[in-house]
Amino acid sequence: ILVVSDYTNGGGTQDVSVYRWNGNDATGSLGLLSTGGLCGGVAHDDVCAIANSSTVSSAWSPTSHASNTFVEAGIDLNVLLGSAGGCFTTFMAETRSSAELTATLKDFAGGQFNTCPPAPMTTEATPGGSTVAPGTAQHDVATLTAAGSRPVPTGTVKFFLCQPAQVTGAGCPTGGTQIGTPAAGETVSGGVATSE
Repeated sequence: ILVVSDYTNGGGTQDVSVYRWNGNDATGSLGLLSTGGLCGGVAHDDVCAIANSSTVSSAWSPTSHASNTFVEAGIDLNVLLGSAGGCFTTFMAETRSSAELTATLKDFAGGQFNTCPPAPMTTEATPGGSTVAPGTAQHDVATLTAAGSRPVPTGTVKFFLCQPAQVTGAGCPTGGTQIGTPAAGETVSGGVATSE
């Protein structure tokens, strides 16, 4: 997703465009998803931006920002992409030398947020039970299902062996000893990860 907020009229007017990359890396192109204007205006605020109309202070240096030098932009991902629109965990903001999409990029600032709902997960241990005798082989399976209309989760799952004192009503959220060969965790395939 590319959100472009163009200053016009000395920053008093915001023209916001949201683009989505369509196709593959080599032959894809940007497609316009939506446009918006000044936040708080008469139109909807699904896509909007606003600049400060007077001097504002900040906790970082410089601590004073003249009018039309501090901009906030926002998009409602649920409206633009729907429930199957994916999830986002990082963003990068940058400035450009002009309003063209191909303009030279200037300042960069990145950050993180989480729009990804957690995947429902169930676990099953074999042989399981509250006590497992030393030397007994244990086989654990974690099954992840899609949250809402999102795709089946992928990635990795880490399994931990916990002492009874480390177990709470939430399971074993801290402590324990990771089990399994890869330190990154067991690969989720078809929504299932298995410890060996």
